[in-house]
Amino acid sequence: MRSSKALSADPITPLVAGARSALERAAATIGLDLADAELAHCGHNVGFTLPGAGLFARVGPPGSQDKARNAVVCSRYFHQQNLPVVPPIEGRHALASTAYGPVTFWPLLHPVDAPVDFRWLGRTLRRLHDLPGRGMPPAQRTSRRDLGSRVGRFLQSRPDPSVRRKIEALVRELDECALVLPTLAVGPVHGDPYPSNVLATAAGYRLLDYDGSGIGHQLLDLAPIFAAHKRFGLGQADLKAFVDGYGSDPRALPEFGAVLRLRELGLVTWLLKFAGHLEAYYDELEWRLATLDSTDDWTDLGHGVVDAAGATEGSACRM
Repeated sequence: MRSSKALSADPITPLVAGARSALERAAATIGLDLADAELAHCGHNVGFTLPGAGLFARVGPPGSQDKARNAVVCSRYFHQQNLPVVPPIEGRHALASTAYGPVTFWPLLHPVDAPVDFRWLGRTLRRLHDLPGRGMPPAQRTSRRDLGSRVGRFLQSRPDPSVRRKIEALVRELDECALVLPTLAVGPVHGDPYPSNVLATAAGYRLLDYDGSGIGHQLLDLAPIFAAHKRFGLGQADLKAFVDGYGSDPRALPEFGAVLRLRELGLVTWLLKFAGHLEAYYDELEWRLATLDSTDDWTDLGHGVVDAAGATEGSACRM
């Protein structure tokens, strides 16, 4: 059993401070009062609740303007198609550009205590995949160039020869698995239909987080649930409910093995963004590298620090 280390506050504080500054600039343009703003979560995006305005503000990292724009466009499209999603606020103020990163504003939702309905998730994803998708932008994925930059920055911060060899081997395998992508069907995708992106509300379930939405590889869109089953403790009954709801099992397809492996490798490379300066993330990275060729569970150290969707969670109030 590995021991979990607490997150150091030092690297997180500048991240939150930068996001708060971006929020203040965006709020000033639309006259929002931030007196009751509270930090909700800090991960790839930084989220703030604005209870007085009934809003949730999502601040993206530098360079994520295209993802934020996709999230706004795609969520509105899904809403127009009567999917159970949450569109951003109306008008041009839904997305604000700042020197730090993009800020998007969404209705503030309050969850109810209910387990994820995986049959509902499967049905919802099937409905999304069957949409015509006219006017949807291409889905935003981490480019090979961006991944190379992320790897380079990490290796500079952690000059450990054994870790370097493992990372280099991982990137080679990722490149090999990615050869399957041009053979896959494309269409509307959510981008990350992981259970943590399902919210139960008094009005029903809602599918959240549209940064990866657009026109993309639909088989890749199914991988998060199967990775959750393999690596994060999702039970067989829940997996079956999802497959039944979706209407087909991708494991019957010969190319799905490579697609699922891409998801697993991505769950490792995502950690490189933080593992250079946060010990808890570095411990998790070492564990995932050491167990990539096994079926070991990855939830132990990551519980409360890193979840399968790659986020550190805070408040229960969410977009």
